[in-house]
Amino acid sequence: MLSSKLEKQQELLEKFNYTAGEKDSTIATKQKTSPETVIPDIIQQRQEALEQKRKLEEAEKLRQEEINRQAEAIRKAEEEKRRFAAMNHAATQPILMAEAKAIVPPRPPSPPPPPKPGFFDRNPDMEKFIGENLANKIGIAILVLGIGFFVKYAIDQDWINEIGRVFIGIICGGILIGIAHRLRKTFTAFSSVLVGGGIAVLYFTIAIAFHEYQIFSQTQAFLLMAGITAFSVLLSLGYNKQELAVLSILGGFGT
Repeated sequence: MLSSKLEKQQELLEKFNYTAGEKDSTIATKQKTSPETVIPDIIQQRQEALEQKRKLEEAEKLRQEEINRQAEAIRKAEEEKRRFAAMNHAATQPILMAEAKAIVPPRPPSPPPPPKPGFFDRNPDMEKFIGENLANKIGIAILVLGIGFFVKYAIDQDWINEIGRVFIGIICGGILIGIAHRLRKTFTAFSSVLVGGGIAVLYFTIAIAFHEYQIFSQTQAFLLMAGITAFSVLLSLGYNKQELAVLSILGGFGT
C-alpha cells in the first residue's frame, strides 16, 4: 500500500515538472509574440503551479504520517508481544516450581544418634577377663587361700620348721604350674587359671620367707621375685592369656 502511494506521488511530481516546463516554454513563446496577452496567462499558470505544489506537499505530509502510523503500529505490536511473553513466563513459573518441588523427594528424617557404649562395650577384654571361667577363678583362689591357711596352721602347731614350710609352698606352686602345663592342650582356660594360682603361691611363699622367717636377704628375695615375674611373663605369652599378663604386672609391682 505504501509503495503504491509513493509511485503515484512520483508520477505526479514528474507530471508537474513536465507541465511547468511546457508552460514556461509556452509563456516564453507568447512573450515573444504579444506581451499584453501573456501576463494574465502567466499569473494563472503560476497560481495553478502553486496549487499543484501545495497538493503535492499535502500528499507528502500524508505519506509521512502514514509511515509514522505504521511504525507506531509495529512498535505497539512488539511491545504487546513482549508483554504477552512476560505474562506467559510469569504464569508458567509457579507451575514449573511446583513441578520441581513435586519431583524432588523430601529429605528423610535423620536417624537418632547411636547410644553411648557402656564401660564393658568400650572394654570388651575387661568383661571377658571378669566373666570368662569365673567359677574356675573362684576355685583357684579358694585353693590358694586353703594352702595358705594350712601352712599357717602347720606353723602354729610346729609341725614343720621354717625352711620346710617355704619348701612346701614352692613345691605346691610348682605342682600347680606342672598340672596346668599338662592340661593346657585339653583344658586351655582351666590350665591358665591353675598357672595363675601357682604363680600366686610362689609370690606368697617368697614374701613370707622374707618378711616372717628372714630366710632370704632382701637382695635374694628381690631376685627370686623378679625371676617369678619374668617366668610368669613367659607363661602369659605362651598361653596367650590376658589374666596371666595382669598377674605378672601386679606381681612385678608388688616386688
